[in-house]
Amino acid sequence: MGLAALASRAEAGAAINGGGEAIVGLYANIGSLDPHFQVSHIAASVFFGLYEGLVTVDEDGRVIPSLAERWSSSPDGLAYRFDLRRGVRFHDGGEMTARDVVASLERYRRISPERGLPDLIERVDASSPQTVAIRLRKASATFLPRLASPANPVAIIPAHEAPKPLNQTANVGTGPFRLAEWTPDSQVRLRRFAGYSANTAFTGPQGLGGRRTAWLDTVTFRFMPEPSARVAALEAGDIHLAEQVPARAAARLARNPRLRIERLTDFNMPALFINHARAPTSGLALRRAVQAAVDVREAMAGATDGAYTLDPSWLWPNSPYYSKAGGELYGLHDLNIARRWLAEARYRGEAIDFLIPNISLHMKLGVILLEQLRTAGLNVRPVSVDFATMVATIASDRGWHLALNGFRAAPFLGPYAYETIFSGPNNWARAKALEDGPMRMLWDRFNAAPDDKGRAAAWAAIQALTYRNVTMVKLGAENLLIGMDRRLQGYRPYAGGERMWDVRWSPAGRVPS
Repeated sequence: MGLAALASRAEAGAAINGGGEAIVGLYANIGSLDPHFQVSHIAASVFFGLYEGLVTVDEDGRVIPSLAERWSSSPDGLAYRFDLRRGVRFHDGGEMTARDVVASLERYRRISPERGLPDLIERVDASSPQTVAIRLRKASATFLPRLASPANPVAIIPAHEAPKPLNQTANVGTGPFRLAEWTPDSQVRLRRFAGYSANTAFTGPQGLGGRRTAWLDTVTFRFMPEPSARVAALEAGDIHLAEQVPARAAARLARNPRLRIERLTDFNMPALFINHARAPTSGLALRRAVQAAVDVREAMAGATDGAYTLDPSWLWPNSPYYSKAGGELYGLHDLNIARRWLAEARYRGEAIDFLIPNISLHMKLGVILLEQLRTAGLNVRPVSVDFATMVATIASDRGWHLALNGFRAAPFLGPYAYETIFSGPNNWARAKALEDGPMRMLWDRFNAAPDDKGRAAAWAAIQALTYRNVTMVKLGAENLLIGMDRRLQGYRPYAGGERMWDVRWSPAGRVPS
């Protein structure tokens, strides 16, 4: 029997109590569903229904098994052995083996924009059909967290898919849902994969792993950047869950007996990205002028209708590495200081291109920051772009000086998630080797530290340097307000994206697919 026929037979033969369709209104578009190029937290909502890795993270960001049943390491920390779960099938019907894992890891090393993990790995071998051996170039306490990271996940795909170039795979994974439709700039529809092999070592879902169950027949993610459109669609019943509901609209929706509001306090960390590779923002004095000109309280209050918190840390407060190092430079808002730095920079009114994605929060922040920066004397030109275009543009040295973006996974995962953001050849500030040297030394210190105390000290120094060097400007923390149909049961908000497994309609409320 062929693989496709086997998959169809598995779909037809399984009985799951549940069914129906859920439609989710996402606040931005996605640019890629490639299994090894997921860098957008928007794409994560779709990605983790499709794909799985060897390991993943639980509710608190700790590493837990996923496709690996267990793992062990050598005393010197250079060799890792992963024993795979048996009987796991891909969406095309094929059974996962060590050969698929090796091919997937090799493709990840070739394609992923994340370089921290690929640069750690010396080689990957299939010791047996169910065993994978990974040899590291050097011991690193961050290896397992990197391998589990949802920020740049290492998805396991069939070996025959691995040779394909970026964005050319068939999007075949092992997750509880399989891809049914992707209409660019419109929507993605996932369909329940009845051949899914749930991880029976767990009693229920945990974070992005555990024992996951797809109760819904289909989940459709619609790209709806305009918040009023998401709210109106939710009220009309055209969608069943709306991300990033404005605070004023949420108060009204909460009075609707058909709907409810979920709140995630530590959701998104918006930041003003700065291009260190293009004049005039390549100059430290100019960047310090930008830092001093920004009023983070005014920006966050105006953009979120009060659903925000201010904090200098790049991590959420519950992190063991939480630090306020560099906080004396956070939220300065001193125009005299800003103008002194502009004078030192010998700024003569050169145009500064400011990318503002067409996401409600970013558009509101953009309007406020534009006025603040212009008041300080900067000739800032706003450039409106869609989110996917912004992500692609800031991966280059050209075409931008400032950009609005943010972090959802990194503040939750911990310091290691920021390594390739703040340092290395593909750092998000576009800083070159000479400037990156001091930052690289601190990351080497972090990775070599023998215990949490040493890593915490190194991380505090890294964070302080981001403020002194104005790597980027942290704005604050946005709270997430989610509006949803009250009949949807089992949903839990999560900083890493929407988790639509273990969500089902209440017995009297099934919506047909």
